[in-house]
Amino acid sequence: MAQFTIADQEETQHSEHRFDAVTTTAVRVLQQPMGGQAEREDLMWLAEAQVHFAE
Repeated sequence: MAQFTIADQEETQHSEHRFDAVTTTAVRVLQQPMGGQAEREDLMWLAEAQVHFAE
């Protein structure tokens, strides 16, 4: 399983992460324990996730 860590980014309304193409059957979004915003470290604020498939 490929695993990527995104760190040291400023908080924004929109983040985009691009990776080399992989073959997979699932996508999992993880956050380290207490890794949320300073005001609510116990929450993950995720409104939308998109996965684009290469053809």
